Amino acid sequence: CKEDTPEAHYFREQGIQPAPAPEGFFVYNYGSTGIFRRKNWMVTLKGYTTDVWGSEIYVKDNRYGRYQSYGSVQIMGQPSRKASG
Repeated sequence: CKEDTPEAHYFREQGIQPAPAPEGFFVYNYGSTGIFRRKNWMVTLKGYTTDVWGSEIYVKDNRYGRYQSYGSVQIMGQPSRKASG
């Protein structure tokens, strides 16, 4: 871990190394979600069914949530959300 936090420092002192990032396709059936991970990037697929439906319809409470369960794709390829814009 390249971070300089107390936790990271403790783990380094103990000789604990970060685990490699998981790779492959992971399915979450009851969430209508699939995640594909490879190297340092990830694609998340979210859909909906008759059992998983969108309910965040209050615009003032969740600006981006109104249609999020109707299907979305997120591609994360930078070290952080801030770096990816």
